[in-house]
Amino acid sequence: MDPRISKLEYSKIYNSLASVPVILLNKNTIIDLWNETSVAGTIQDVDGFMNITMTNVVFIDQQGQMRPLENFFILARNIKFIHIPKEIDVTRALERLYYKKSNEAKNKRPSKTFKLKRAQLNHLQTLREISAQNDEQEGHDNESLGTSTETTS
Repeated sequence: MDPRISKLEYSKIYNSLASVPVILLNKNTIIDLWNETSVAGTIQDVDGFMNITMTNVVFIDQQGQMRPLENFFILARNIKFIHIPKEIDVTRALERLYYKKSNEAKNKRPSKTFKLKRAQLNHLQTLREISAQNDEQEGHDNESLGTSTETTS
């Protein structure tokens, strides 16, 4: 998981349509906005709320006039449509994204917290005490068995 992304954003990416622009990272696409304008360019960054940062942009206004821009930021609430390029298979791209997430979760080793370490140490100490008591009990039983066999002989 990207350290810049909060857990809420991470959850939104993998549980909503916010994952669609994520599969389009570093790809050229067109985004239509609610104010009847369009933005064509390369998606550079997407956050969990589907806010998009684009580079090498051509802004197309309502009259069809084009203005080249270096960077452009789009709030999620302004997005009407995201045109997905034909060369991208959305199903496979989403599967790869989710497969990557599941592999990250599988490979992540849980860190031992202080509470867990203390519980494990207490458990080991208890096992040692029980083992010592059992050894002591067996020794005591063997002694009593040994003396009883001597007296009967």
